[in-house]
Amino acid sequence: MMNAFFFFFAGIFLNLTPCVLPVIPLKVRAVLKELDQHIMTRILVAIFLLMGCLVFFVSLGGLIAYLGWKWNAFFQSKVFIIFLTFFLALSAISMLANWSIRLPQVFYRIHIHRYTGAFFIGLLAAVLSTPCSGPFLGGVLAYALMQSPLVIMTLFIAIGFGLSLPYIIILIFPQLVRYMPRNGKIGRQMEIVMAFVLITGAIFFAKTFLPDFILFILWISVAVGILIWGLIGFKRAHILTESFVPGICILVTICIVFLVFGPSKRASLEWQPYSAESFNLVQSQSILLDFTADWCINCKILEKTTYASPEVIKAAKHVGLIAFQIDMTEYNEEEKKLIEEYGGAVLPFAVLINRDGKVANVFSGMMSAETLKRAIMQMDGNSF
Repeated sequence: MMNAFFFFFAGIFLNLTPCVLPVIPLKVRAVLKELDQHIMTRILVAIFLLMGCLVFFVSLGGLIAYLGWKWNAFFQSKVFIIFLTFFLALSAISMLANWSIRLPQVFYRIHIHRYTGAFFIGLLAAVLSTPCSGPFLGGVLAYALMQSPLVIMTLFIAIGFGLSLPYIIILIFPQLVRYMPRNGKIGRQMEIVMAFVLITGAIFFAKTFLPDFILFILWISVAVGILIWGLIGFKRAHILTESFVPGICILVTICIVFLVFGPSKRASLEWQPYSAESFNLVQSQSILLDFTADWCINCKILEKTTYASPEVIKAAKHVGLIAFQIDMTEYNEEEKKLIEEYGGAVLPFAVLINRDGKVANVFSGMMSAETLKRAIMQMDGNSF
């Protein structure tokens, strides 16, 4: 029971991860549309949203428990990534154009379309939670994979309940978001911002199948689009509250442009591509194994923050750390066995190995630069 409790909270915290961010606009839009409905309608919407989450997590739990699948196995399929990218892009276009995606007529004839929509939003939220692990989820998932099939299924159901809980609470108690703008100019501004979030999510996942120059054009196009929309909205604002959202968009766009056209890139660890031969050649040295993937948002954040920290780079040079990156964007049996050998369950995942060939530290999920620096300096008794 206590283990299920921890998994339940891990599911709640999944809502705070960058991986789930692209679907939050869809969930918010679906929830806000139902807040004026009768209590029984809202409860049914909440139940269908929960069912969408649970269908995915029960299926995934069964695949992991009985077939040995990994938490993020779906994202190693290029077909799945392409489908997800186009779905997010289509959803963003529907928000920008202010029209709803029409379901097949059969759903309208049987009068369950609002519930079907809630079901698929819950399902999509669950799917998007799989590329990365949320706060402390990596550790509990590693624990789960060592349990019996029945325990694994129970723990995955707990994750589904946790992921759905914030939206179920809002649907049942709409007074919690009474002052959130749903109509009028500010409400429309918020909806456009959410559409831009969906677009950025689609472009991020498109990284796995589009060439870099096309991605560059897409990023710049989105930045320009946000900037133009923000400037127009800022100019047309009649009161301070109407200028707040466009103003934030202008600041975000400036940050994006600065990151793209900045004077120089930040330094980072000197990564080497992993191979069994190159790994065996450096067995007597301090080693970092970083498991990553193009579809793992948290992995990319680590690369831009923790691994680019001057303190981490300094510590790595001080101990002569050899840093390997293992790219798990697509399925590879050798890489699958390697991450399992070190007890990895989800990405991001990193291992520090000391000069004696022993595992000095394991990081499942996000870690701060200070934590990694301290671990590097302690792995062989080093100090500055």
